[in-house]
Amino acid sequence: MGRTHARTRVLMLVQDLDVHIINAVTGEFIRELTIDTSRNYQPQKRKKTEP
Repeated sequence: MGRTHARTRVLMLVQDLDVHIINAVTGEFIRELTIDTSRNYQPQKRKKTEP
């Protein structure tokens, strides 16, 4: 999850290949992803930059 959320207590809700990561203290939704079994890492979603 990276340096931004270092030492943050989280809840991970996992159902099959779908994963939701939530801040355990605030309830803030941190990340949602679907595991791609064809990869050995999961890419991060890139923020769109405006022209």
